[in-house]
Amino acid sequence: MSAENLIQAWKNGGRPFLLKAVKDRFEHMRRQMEQSISKPPYDGMPAQYKHADETDLLMTELYKTVFECVFPSAEAPDLTVCAVGGYGRKELAPFSDIDLLFLTNDDKNDRTQAAVSFILYLLWDSGVKVGASVGTCEERIERAKTDFETRTAFLEARFVCGNRSLFSDFERRFDELKNSPDAKDFLNAKLEERKERLRKTGGSKYMLEPNVKEGRGGLRDLNLAFWLAKYFFGTAHLPDLAQQGILPEKTVNSLLKAHRFLATVRCLLHLNANKSGDVLTLEAQKEIAKETGYAQRKGSSAVERFMKHYYLTSRKVAELCELVISAAEDRLSGEKTPPQKTIDPAFVIKNGKLALKNGFSFADDPYALLRAFDLKGETGVPFSPFLIFQISENAHLLRGLRKTEPTRRLFFKILEGNSPESSLRRMNETGVLNILIPAFGKITGQVQFDLYHVYTTDEHTFKTLGFLYEDAKASQSRRSLLTAGLLHDIAKGQGGGHDKKGAAIAETICADLAMSGEETETTVWLVANHLLMSHTAFKRDIFDPKTLDDFIAEVQSPERLRLLYALTKADIRAVGPNVWNGFKEQLLKSLFDAALERIQGNENRPRPLSDAQKKLAALPASDETEFAVETDNEKCVTSLTVLTPDKNGLFAQITGVLALENISVAEAQIMTLKNGMALDTFLIQEIDSLDNDVRRPVSSAKKIARIQEKIKSIDPEAVEKELKRKKTVRKALWNQPRVLIDNSASDSCSLIEINASDAVGFLHTVTRAMTLADLKIVSAHIYTYGSKVVDVFYVTDQNGNKITDDEKAAQIKTSLLDAINGFAQFAG
Repeated sequence: MSAENLIQAWKNGGRPFLLKAVKDRFEHMRRQMEQSISKPPYDGMPAQYKHADETDLLMTELYKTVFECVFPSAEAPDLTVCAVGGYGRKELAPFSDIDLLFLTNDDKNDRTQAAVSFILYLLWDSGVKVGASVGTCEERIERAKTDFETRTAFLEARFVCGNRSLFSDFERRFDELKNSPDAKDFLNAKLEERKERLRKTGGSKYMLEPNVKEGRGGLRDLNLAFWLAKYFFGTAHLPDLAQQGILPEKTVNSLLKAHRFLATVRCLLHLNANKSGDVLTLEAQKEIAKETGYAQRKGSSAVERFMKHYYLTSRKVAELCELVISAAEDRLSGEKTPPQKTIDPAFVIKNGKLALKNGFSFADDPYALLRAFDLKGETGVPFSPFLIFQISENAHLLRGLRKTEPTRRLFFKILEGNSPESSLRRMNETGVLNILIPAFGKITGQVQFDLYHVYTTDEHTFKTLGFLYEDAKASQSRRSLLTAGLLHDIAKGQGGGHDKKGAAIAETICADLAMSGEETETTVWLVANHLLMSHTAFKRDIFDPKTLDDFIAEVQSPERLRLLYALTKADIRAVGPNVWNGFKEQLLKSLFDAALERIQGNENRPRPLSDAQKKLAALPASDETEFAVETDNEKCVTSLTVLTPDKNGLFAQITGVLALENISVAEAQIMTLKNGMALDTFLIQEIDSLDNDVRRPVSSAKKIARIQEKIKSIDPEAVEKELKRKKTVRKALWNQPRVLIDNSASDSCSLIEINASDAVGFLHTVTRAMTLADLKIVSAHIYTYGSKVVDVFYVTDQNGNKITDDEKAAQIKTSLLDAINGFAQFAG
């Protein structure tokens, strides 16, 4: 559409026709973008540039239409239209804001004011988000003197249409402003903005669903690097920055690729949602992985491979941003040789950071690559960004030294030092860890597509080391415990059974590190069994004698029990916030105490009854329903004990009532007393949503009272009807359910284990199906992790016998799967 077409649209029907023409134009531009990006090489950068160019053309045509047709005059227009912000740098995603700067010699001119107003309202009415600034050159420059956000936007100002000499005057004045003495204030303001931005987008939610624009290593970090480069070094062109020594030359191509990748992801986010948005949701991750040609590989799905690429790219971008920040700080310091303190033949402390000594080369002393991390741990002094880059560039020098004595000695000194978490993390980011332990490269940046594993596998590993630190300091097997912490998930992404597969890999790594036979045996055992304790505590009845017998047969010694306990706690705590709580701690501690007593020769502990259970059990049989409620804030649970006449399906009915109140059941103990009364205890928690997995005790007295009233007068049909209206699980996270029936784990009961996606009402659905299958539930153990749940039920038939008939077991399995699949209603 040309200017004549816009003019013709105005002539044909005034503003309504012109508005439609502009709307159609933007829609056509977005369709062009979609066609451009949705085929190889999947590059959003040229699509963004073209979108900006097309927007320039539209603005020019609109400018001409407004001044020739809407507000005609013999006088030349006194208005210049400039692009600023993302539009100014030609990074215009499909639904990005269009940031405009209108410059004029006289902002009181009626015609100019009317024209600006007409243009803005037309764009807003067309559905485009527009940010605008209007004024004279003097006014805008004065504003930029005190408003650093405005000054930043003007860094990317670009002429679009109108009076070019007015824009040239603006550019000249702005260049003078950049040389003003408040440059340090500008830098500090930008760094504070980044700090606040990363605080807002650095939570666990954004590890799972990163913000492509605002998160660490996202597009805004790239923007910041370019802003500072342009402000302090006069260019944002990567090759020029390399030529000036601001960026190492080797980073230029990789950064251009990173920029293209992030731009493409953001464009696809907009196009898929048909609106502006920068959060890479789980649903969007799946869509974009498919659209950009990622394929499944052994042990890794397409979406996991895509997200690994994303996380590795964002790390690279963050490193670039910090390099440019450091260069800007050095430029402002004004000192060519700032004070420095030598702490090693290769290293000095300069400007509060660990840096390379002038003239030192890692090629002359490759072991200095490892000494750097040892010094960081000993002194607590962070690396300078340039040192980080130099280590990354020279890490390959360690390849031939991987199995030498100095390498092993320094590695264990770092692992057993003051800050193994941060030191090993930085070793990984620089590539050093992947050279020392090549298998670690496979889990670097690796994600698991669920709501439980908040961090990438490598980041989870480093957090595990952080949580292990205190226990390891007090342990005689410190080296084995920390090495097991480092290697416990080394086989993630290689298909199922990562614990046993990891043990085989760990054995090879221990040999490479020249660990002793005893250290190797302990490390390998811990890796092989790092899931054993949580599996037993959370999915089994630890007061069933066979459960404890089986656990002790694996553990065998008090020392191994203590090590496994420490590793299990650290592993769970490192999964993410909200995962570790007092209830899980209590379950693990109960298993630890019971196992330690048995190993030391004591008898099995009987199942303890709480005071509330004892009190209710002492009451005579009646038709009434009695309750006892106890809240344990430390364990993060509320105990709800119900005494009521026993009847078939009671457990399922109570769980239905709890589901209606958004109550999660963490564990349930079911007893039928000799007088025919049922004494059922539910450990319950409130949940905010399945997305954030925040669980807490039920603190509302009104809610407790409402639950009690509903249990007293349960209407099964009403419960079913209401639950069907409940939203369940995000479609992107739905997993096919699995049902396992095990007759070997208990001498008195059959175990039914159900693995599925979690949802409000899920527990009610499966227990109702068990009731219909004529099963008695003896106890229930519910283990929820993110979007998934593992429910384990100890069951018998109505005569108290195990389910040993294969045909009967197959029927039960089929009926449970049918019930679960029938229940699955995806949330919109």
